[in-house]
Amino acid sequence: MLCIVLVRYAAAELDCSEAVARDPAYLKAFCRRAAARVALKNYEGARGDYNRVLELEPSNRLARTELNALDQV
Repeated sequence: MLCIVLVRYAAAELDCSEAVARDPAYLKAFCRRAAARVALKNYEGARGDYNRVLELEPSNRLARTELNALDQV
C-alpha cells in the first residue's frame, strides 16, 4: 500500500485489487484503490469502490465525502 505515497497510482490500484480479491471485505483496500483511481481519472471505478465501502460500512464519512466530491467532477 506504500505505492500510493510514492505516487505510483497504477501500481497502487493493482495492489489494492489483489488485496480485495483475497478479502472482499477489506475496507482500507477499497478506499485506497478509490483514491488511486481518482488520481488516474477513473472516476466510475472510484465511485464503485466508495459505494462498496458504504455497503460494508454505511457510516463511513470518508467514502460519503469523496462520493460527494466525485459528483462535482
